[in-house]
Amino acid sequence: MLEKLRALLRRSSRRPSAAGALPSNAEAVAIIERNSQVDSLPTLSLEHYRTLLADITPPTDEQIADFTLYVSGARSWYKHLRRLPPGEPFLFYIDPWAGMDKIVTMSGRAEFIVRSAGQHHIHYSWMPTEEYHHRFGRLAFSCGAGKAVYQSVLGVQPDGRPIQGMLEASGNWPVIYVEPDRPMRVPVELHEVATTLLTGVVDPHTDFIRLWRPLLLPATRPRTWPEETGGLAILELIRERVQRDLDQVREDSSPLAEHGDNWPRAEETIGDLLAPERARLQGEMRAAMMRMRTLIYGDA
Repeated sequence: MLEKLRALLRRSSRRPSAAGALPSNAEAVAIIERNSQVDSLPTLSLEHYRTLLADITPPTDEQIADFTLYVSGARSWYKHLRRLPPGEPFLFYIDPWAGMDKIVTMSGRAEFIVRSAGQHHIHYSWMPTEEYHHRFGRLAFSCGAGKAVYQSVLGVQPDGRPIQGMLEASGNWPVIYVEPDRPMRVPVELHEVATTLLTGVVDPHTDFIRLWRPLLLPATRPRTWPEETGGLAILELIRERVQRDLDQVREDSSPLAEHGDNWPRAEETIGDLLAPERARLQGEMRAAMMRMRTLIYGDA
């Protein structure tokens, strides 16, 4: 477990901006372990949650649609999620601190810092806070299948207070900080209405033929595909396309090893086959967020 956590750490190449030192590996691991122990946290009541969000504007339909596309590529889901159903649960919620950098200190306190354009960042899904709030409001999501990314940081708050801890670049847990030192799990009611199952197909990178090579192998478990988006016939069409590409490689006398992960990307063919299911999954995300919005803010 310790080595796995250390593998998540990314050291900054920037010079420290405040007196002191970056957290040691032992301190960094301790912060990450404590930050991931959410099962023991108290759970917000729905009433308390609504009170916390009283001054936060509900997300619009446009923001929900935009956030759906953002989540579809927010991480490398084609690596983290199976491409066949049933999928992994995604939970959508409102986080007052969404779109801000979160730094967890040794004491367990969380510091939230506004992101500015041009600022150093460690994950491709990063964007300035102002842009995030404009596009998505305070929408947030969690999925345990994605890898959490941390970086040791040392800096200062705008008021001059030093910060030493771990920057959490992509969180996996639906936790709200009621106060900087008081994290709480989101209400149980949210899990009931704002959760949906997603597969790796939601990520456009699954158009790569190489990801579907396992369809050429004997199935180790029953293969399924939603009937409303083509059923098992879609899997057969994808399998045939992968087989044709493999046959073409052999006919060209090009060793398969030379292609590796750079096999031609049949975006038009594979993408067209996956498009109905991708649209269905994105529709499920939008529906979950709309149910969540109604639960928190009502029908108004």
